[in-house]
Amino acid sequence: MRDGCPHCADAKAFLPRFASERPWLNIVYRAVDVDSTARDDLIRYSRASDSWPPGVPTFMFNRKVLVVFESAEHNGARLAAIVDMNSASPENIDTELFGTLSVFHLVAE
Repeated sequence: MRDGCPHCADAKAFLPRFASERPWLNIVYRAVDVDSTARDDLIRYSRASDSWPPGVPTFMFNRKVLVVFESAEHNGARLAAIVDMNSASPENIDTELFGTLSVFHLVAE
């Protein structure tokens, strides 16, 4: 996400409803305009997914990347397809060493 970006503002307005329909989903907002680590990660994600040049907002879920947000109808449906299609595994994995680990995260940069 980037402060002052109208696409980012639209995405931020859309995501609470999107998350309420998927209570297992953990959404993490990262501000690429003020966080150099977030900016570096955005560049890395963009290169790895052949989405160059980088754009905001960028969504990443289970190594799937979606760049830009135009509307709930257009990109919201695409984001839902990525999240819902790639969430067939269990919500949590129990391990002896680390305890219960959550396997669902959405990062919006």
